[in-house]
Formats: sequence, C-alpha cells, structure tokens
Amino acid sequence: VAAMGGHVLSRRRCGELEWNKRNFTRAYSHWRISTSAGCELSLKEMKEGLELKFVTRDDYEETLRAYNKSRAELKSDQRDYAKEMYGHM
Repeated sequence: VAAMGGHVLSRRRCGELEWNKRNFTRAYSHWRISTSAGCELSLKEMKEGLELKFVTRDDYEETLRAYNKSRAELKSDQRDYAKEMYGHM
C-alpha cells in the first residue's frame, strides 16, 4: 500500500521481494519506478540489470534521465547535509 502511495523505499523493497521470488521483470519494474523517484540504491540495481541484460540500454537511459531530473528537483542544502550526516537518501 505504501509503495502504491509513492513511498520510494517501499517501492524499492517490493523490487527486492519480487527478486527473491524470481520475478525479475516485476523486480525491475519496481526498481525503475523508485529510481525515477530519486532512489540511489535502486539506480544501482538498474545498472546491474543492464549489465545482466534484464534491462535494455534504452530503459536504463530513460530511467537515468528521470533519476537525474528527480534529484535536481529535490536538491537542497538541508538534504545535502542530511545525506552527509546520515548516509543515503
């Protein structure tokens, strides 16, 4: 429910659960959505998916553009400080 409501880390977790069930296509669908919302951990999964041929170059590039756009929209000094202090966001 949280993932459908836009909670990025919940969406990422859905990808992990699908991966563990060997539903690779669904896992990458979840990671594509969370990456597009700015999740750096999911971006790493997408890059790995590209290397393993689960994700096409076009899909990866489109997702990377959405990731960069999302990160630019979220950019703030407070967020940068929090990331330095507490790790990934």
